[in-house]
Amino acid sequence: MKTIIMSIKPKYWNSISNGTKTVEFRKQVWAQSDTIPVKVIVYATSPIQKVVGEFIVTQILKDSPKRIWESTKNQGVITEKDFFTYFGHNNMAYAIVINKVKEYTCPKPLLSLKSLGVKAPPQSWQYSK
Repeated sequence: MKTIIMSIKPKYWNSISNGTKTVEFRKQVWAQSDTIPVKVIVYATSPIQKVVGEFIVTQILKDSPKRIWESTKNQGVITEKDFFTYFGHNNMAYAIVINKVKEYTCPKPLLSLKSLGVKAPPQSWQYSK
């Protein structure tokens, strides 16, 4: 199974870990995005700045922002305004379907991912070794 390291804002990670957010929106996803399942290790951005958990991606929806919004607006824990501001003038949007969330009982420092090739927090996401 492919492993991806993904940066997520703490407010969105909290919604993922408590089960209210079941899709993660992105402007771009990894190559061969049809290779499913994918394990995602989550790095929570500032102020937490720790590796906080993981989840399994079982599906990636790809369509126009308008269509992605219409089909996932109740799953993404984001306002319509913020959604369309994020996607701006992009013609394509991705909704990463989240399953099997595992929150770590003790968040780990980013250095714990050094063996996976992580040297710095990913801007959005990065492959592991």
